[in-house]
Amino acid sequence: MNQLLLGALIGFMPMAALYAWRRFRSNSAMLIAAPLAVITCSVWAVIPDIPRLLDMTNFYLKLSRDPRTNLFFWHYTIDQMEVDSPWYAAGIVLLYASMLFAAWRELKMVEDR
Repeated sequence: MNQLLLGALIGFMPMAALYAWRRFRSNSAMLIAAPLAVITCSVWAVIPDIPRLLDMTNFYLKLSRDPRTNLFFWHYTIDQMEVDSPWYAAGIVLLYASMLFAAWRELKMVEDR
């Protein structure tokens, strides 16, 4: 779960910085690009875990021992020191809720004009 959060944060942080730099205003392109960046980076971070979902256990075990999977946002390194916590899920929910809030805020501001 922490790889999913890390991947989401890698996609989210540049978009959040751009949103803040634009004085907390967004356009339609950014409202589409931000969730796409978060989802793309999240999927990239968990690609080495996909064989486990597809019941390809031997391939998954081979990938889990290969340091080259660090290409997927430090997947191997995180697996070596991973600790499960419900806070990772809370972080993902908070991240998506903040994107939803920003989109809702933009819609409200456009409707109020």
